[in-house]
Amino acid sequence: MLKYSIAKFLQVYNASGVQIDPGEAEWMSSDESVATVKYGTVFINGTGETVITVAYNGNTASCNLEV
Repeated sequence: MLKYSIAKFLQVYNASGVQIDPGEAEWMSSDESVATVKYGTVFINGTGETVITVAYNGNTASCNLEV
């Protein structure tokens, strides 16, 4: 099985524009066979589509990812 080595670091900001420690947020991928997320770093595991979601302090944000 081919394991991709591409990683992308995502940053999170609060409503005041202050950057939040990515370890304080909860990160999720809708399809971990495509990508996983740990502390704001997205690891590509295969081809396809997934939704990356981050939750912090009752707020969420999502983005679509196609590999």
